[in-house]
Amino acid sequence: MRVDSDGNLGIGTDAPGAFNLAVNGPIAAKVGIKVLPNLTDPFPTVWPDYVFKEGYHLKPLEEVEAFIKTNKHLPEVPSEREVAQEGVELVSMDAVLLKKIEELTLYAIEQNKRIEHQQQEIMDQRQEVKKQQQENKKWQQEIKDLKTLLNKLMK
Repeated sequence: MRVDSDGNLGIGTDAPGAFNLAVNGPIAAKVGIKVLPNLTDPFPTVWPDYVFKEGYHLKPLEEVEAFIKTNKHLPEVPSEREVAQEGVELVSMDAVLLKKIEELTLYAIEQNKRIEHQQQEIMDQRQEVKKQQQENKKWQQEIKDLKTLLNKLMK
């Protein structure tokens, strides 16, 4: 453990750099770790509640699929290479992952609406088919009756 001249603490490292606490190794916590907001941060993490606001542009799934095929990861999520090179800022990553969960929820809601609409169309079509089958049966009986009458007349 080392404290540098700026008061930065290094555990498992002699060089904490610009971090107040730098740890070279695993960290364990029994209860949990809470990240408090930094009220003086000029670029605070934006929590993605805006995803559910009116006017949010949800990318069409075809665009997302094309991005994945090209880049092999989700839009706005760092690639494996980026994480290996630069690491991950946990609060920002939590916000990105929550945004993806919220977008998935919106896609699921859209799909559910489509499914419900399609189910209603199927029910309507089934009723129409049933109606046409009854009408067809009626016409078949009428044709049969006409044939019988025609045969009587021809005798």
